Amino acid sequence: MEATTKQLMEIFGVTSKSTPSEWRKNGASVAYVKKNTWDLGEFIQWWAENIYYPKGNDEIAGARERWEKARAEKLEIEVEKMRGDLLPRDEMEAALVELITLAKRGFMILPKSAPAILYGQTETEMMATLEKIVLQVLDNMARGATVGAIEKKIKA
Repeated sequence: MEATTKQLMEIFGVTSKSTPSEWRKNGASVAYVKKNTWDLGEFIQWWAENIYYPKGNDEIAGARERWEKARAEKLEIEVEKMRGDLLPRDEMEAALVELITLAKRGFMILPKSAPAILYGQTETEMMATLEKIVLQVLDNMARGATVGAIEKKIKA
């Protein structure tokens, strides 16, 4: 929406004819469209940032800094999503559920297969064998192996 200089002066209660020129010198030229014509939205934004809440105001400066930091973080997240470096929450939860399910199934194999593997071993040998089996389950999980593949390696 556009407004004339006269309308702008009325809106902001300004009587001095030199004030609009001062505004332009101080940066309001971003809202100056053409002779005697202003973009009202752009001018109000400039006015709010420079006159109503001046940059020297620590409270406003702090709020602006927090807003700009949050905006930058949001943009970084969007870039990471576009690169494929960041998964949406539901995909991440599904991957974690799958990993936990794999861990549970991998360790539930132990009660079924361990007795046959451990038969005839000493207590020290049993401990070493169980540690080896647990490490193998964890290693296979890290590699993304299926439960069937883990079972085959344990029984081998």
